[in-house]
Amino acid sequence: MERKRRTLIKGILYRILGTTLTFTVSYLITGSLPQASSITVVLFLLKFFIYLIYERIWIKIKWGRINPKKNGE
Repeated sequence: MERKRRTLIKGILYRILGTTLTFTVSYLITGSLPQASSITVVLFLLKFFIYLIYERIWIKIKWGRINPKKNGE
């Protein structure tokens, strides 16, 4: 288990890393800063909303969960 703040910082840094990678690859392929920027923004927003939907789906799936009441935790 880790503190919420650590999880938040890890998530932010991971998104920065992913967004930087997307921008770099987009720029190398297109050679255009405006196109690379547009691709990066679109993919950032798309990934954000896909992640929200993904998490909401997993909230409904009971498989693999531990029920603290049944396990005495």
